[in-house]
Order: sequence, then C-alpha cells, then structure tokens
Amino acid sequence: RRVVRKIKVNPHIKYKLKLRRNWVTNSEILLQLINDILDLAKIEAGTLEFVKAPMDMEEICLSQYEIHRNRPMEGVTLVKDTPGNEFIIRQDKNRIMQLYTNLINNAMKFTSEGEIRFGYTIGDSMIHGFVSDTGIGIAPEQQKTVFDRFVKLNSFVQGTGLGLSICKLITDTMGGSI
Repeated sequence: RRVVRKIKVNPHIKYKLKLRRNWVTNSEILLQLINDILDLAKIEAGTLEFVKAPMDMEEICLSQYEIHRNRPMEGVTLVKDTPGNEFIIRQDKNRIMQLYTNLINNAMKFTSEGEIRFGYTIGDSMIHGFVSDTGIGIAPEQQKTVFDRFVKLNSFVQGTGLGLSICKLITDTMGGSI
C-alpha cells in the first residue's frame, strides 16, 4: 500500500526558489554574452585558436543530441539525422560543437511546434553540417542580414544577435560557408 502525502510549500521558500532559478538563468545568459563577445573579438583579431585534429562527426552529433534533447519546448522534437557510421574528419572539435550549439539554440528560440533536425551529409569533397527547423522562418529580405553582428529579427526573443555572426566567422575561417 502506497501512501501519498501532499506537503504544503511555504510561499516564501517557493519565492526564493523562483528567484534562484532566475538568478541562475540570468547568470548563464550573461556568461554566454561575455563568451560570445570574447570569441568575436578573438576571431576579428585573428587570435581565436583552431586546433585541427581527427574527430568523429557521428560522436559530435550524438553529444549534441544528449546536450539538447530535453531543451526544446513541449511539442518540439529534436532529431539527429546522420548516416549513423563513424565519420572521421580533421577539424577543430570545439568549434564544430560551437557551431551546432549556436544553431540549435537559435532554432529552439523560434520553433514552437514540429521539429529541429540536425546532422550532416557527406558530399564529394566536403561535409555538409545542417540544422533545420519548422519554426517561423526568416523573411527573404532579412536573410542577407541574419548573420551580421548584433542583428536580432525579433527583439522580444532572448539573445544578443551574436550567435549566428560567430557561426559565420567560424565557418569562413574554416574555409566553409553558411
């Protein structure tokens, strides 16, 4: 026989827990802003380190899935769409992770239902990493500026407008495109 007991939570404690959650969230946002600004400055100064080493794209995508799988809004599914085999490339693992993280985070901000799909495909001479979503989309006239610094297409959504510009700078530095 199982006994379920309801416990009344003191409103003062409830309020303190809410304040603590807000404090942690705001601290994370501030830390991300600082890191984005530092990365942007390092990229522009040519001092951001890119350490190329053998890395497995499948492992990267699996790691990204584990990091982000419980973060989308209710009604949104995160889908890892990869060939499923080990695929070794020589690139900077941290920067590839940063690209996926920034793009997935951006997709989560603008997708309220459907899915966020990410992964990679293998082409003749290059690998094609992608993040796609069923979110609100970007108007054609705004698509050219979305990768510019401090561009926010919706001022009511959290963010600084740096994540996508950092993605562009990283992919350009790696010899790719976005």
